[in-house]
Amino acid sequence: MQSQSDAAPATTQSPNKQPAPTIEFTVDHPAAPIPHYTLNLSPDTHGHYSGTQPAPTQDSSTAPTEHPFDTTFNLSPQTTTRLFALADKLNRPNLTCASPAKNIASTGTKTLRLTEPGAPPIFCTYDYTEDKPLHQLTEILQTVAETLDQGRHLDHLHRYDRLGLDAAILTLATEASTNPAADLTPIAPALHSIADDPEVLQRVRTRAAALLTTLSR
Repeated sequence: MQSQSDAAPATTQSPNKQPAPTIEFTVDHPAAPIPHYTLNLSPDTHGHYSGTQPAPTQDSSTAPTEHPFDTTFNLSPQTTTRLFALADKLNRPNLTCASPAKNIASTGTKTLRLTEPGAPPIFCTYDYTEDKPLHQLTEILQTVAETLDQGRHLDHLHRYDRLGLDAAILTLATEASTNPAADLTPIAPALHSIADDPEVLQRVRTRAAALLTTLSR
């Protein structure tokens, strides 16, 4: 029989090691181009994006097949800081997520899970919210998801339809210039790939390079 002194010491977590706060944001909206997705974010700027996207079919009588996607990305430090600062402003004990207003057009069921050391976790589901910090947080998270979708679209065009990049990169540049919450850091790899490809139209490469310069501002 092994004595207690001979037994391997139990593994203990360092008392200074604290779990990192996390934001998990899920949207379910069957009528949207991306009917389901989840964003997971941490304060070290790392993120994870997964969901499903219908694949187009030529036969209108056939239901589209849902294709899953799964990717990791980085946000800018500025966007990350703003997101977690808004999360800290949420009234944890008495947070009212869902608006009681009626007859509001649905924009999808949203679920927010927020964990942070030393604070009660937040779990709430809503379509529309009147809580200002939560509304701002939601807008930024949805913008991040939309940007990632644009990046996946650029990757697809770059691989299968280089001429289609012309309109897509112009749309991206226009939206980025008009949306103060836009952060192109998550799709920097796609922009670099386009800017460095001599097979792509020069004006497209120039626009991609110009968008990359905004990331350092």
